[in-house]
Amino acid sequence: MIEVVGLILGVLGMFGFSRIVRFVDATVGRWWFLLTWPKEKVQQKLRVFMKSCIVLFDNPQNIATFGPPIMVQLFIDFFSASVDKSSRTLLERCVTRWIRLNFTSIPEKIAVPKLGNVLLAADVADRLGVPLVVVRQLQGQNLKPYDPFEGELKPGDHVLLVDDVASDGEFLEVAISELQKRHANVSVLVLVNRLEGTARDKLASSGIQFNPILDEEDSTLYRLLAQSKA
Repeated sequence: MIEVVGLILGVLGMFGFSRIVRFVDATVGRWWFLLTWPKEKVQQKLRVFMKSCIVLFDNPQNIATFGPPIMVQLFIDFFSASVDKSSRTLLERCVTRWIRLNFTSIPEKIAVPKLGNVLLAADVADRLGVPLVVVRQLQGQNLKPYDPFEGELKPGDHVLLVDDVASDGEFLEVAISELQKRHANVSVLVLVNRLEGTARDKLASSGIQFNPILDEEDSTLYRLLAQSKA
């Protein structure tokens, strides 16, 4: 029943009835999900799935950032999992349900940061029936005039920036800055916020609404990894 309703709303969104989609989600849809998919259920499903995505490197690896490379040994590889359609569908359902549980209305646009999980964000936008905005790579010689976005963006749009994992939040910060230059109203949703990172503090200091489905310490990730190998 839930999937049929979601499909109908997605089709309506594709044919330009986004206002109807947002109205239904803000009324009937939101209460339906509160009853059938409470937050605890979404978190449980994501945490169980996450076990198979945790990677432990033998030696710390360099992770690219806008600053000096960060050395990490424990990595949550949702991106590789997203290549598989069934896995990506599970992640998309977790995100769309979280949106309906935590927002009073459906965002007008879904955005994804540079090097973010575009596959996941595209499926979320498709499910909600709203446009996708991609924050491009940094300016290149062949991009004249340079536009940091792929997709339409209007001043005042409520844009939900979607990604899989937040740690230090540098790519999120750059994407937020570019979106705010277009006077967008930006919120952020991620599958997992790693508590050893500084993403939450950075976004809070900027007044950005931050909505991780899971807040996880490294100790919990090590425990889940051990369970997956048992």
